[in-house]
Amino acid sequence: MLGLSGGAPKAASRNSSRAVHELTALCHGLLSERGEVSGVLLATQAQQAYQSFDAPHRHAFFDVLVKEFSPDPDAVGRSGDAYRADPSAANLAELQRVVEPPRQELFRRLNMAPGGTRMLVDMRRDLLDELLHMIACKAAIKAGDYLAPEEITALLEQRHHYQDSHHCPHGRPTALVFTREELDRRFKRT
Repeated sequence: MLGLSGGAPKAASRNSSRAVHELTALCHGLLSERGEVSGVLLATQAQQAYQSFDAPHRHAFFDVLVKEFSPDPDAVGRSGDAYRADPSAANLAELQRVVEPPRQELFRRLNMAPGGTRMLVDMRRDLLDELLHMIACKAAIKAGDYLAPEEITALLEQRHHYQDSHHCPHGRPTALVFTREELDRRFKRT
């Protein structure tokens, strides 16, 4: 989605952010809706929007879930202070209410749509995949890292254990193939 030049990547980025914005609006609408029939309709539309997303859209939507559907820190602080000052059942209930992230209720309502449970399971899998890819990339050997010859040999011997050892989890190449002619050209031997 990153484009350093040309119009197409910018247009794709605008379309991507518009799609995430539309799903976010559906989610806010779902949380504000009280009717069961309209709630199911909104949940179904949100489910369809999410299922149409590719990995970058899902990543952006997960960011929105954290930013826009988390507890309000000020409300949590005020309720915590009130409970500290007066540890009553009413203040405890209010504290419990404000610490629950709005996304929790969003997930309950998304579950109303036909296939909602499957979508939530898929969403969880997508999020875990995203986290694992991020962890794998952060722990990976980076350009300029020193490897002993034994470490290089061990890595090369393990390559056949992986489905796609030519790319990192994000799709960046980890190995390149050069023809003899290309190597000669790059080293100015021709």
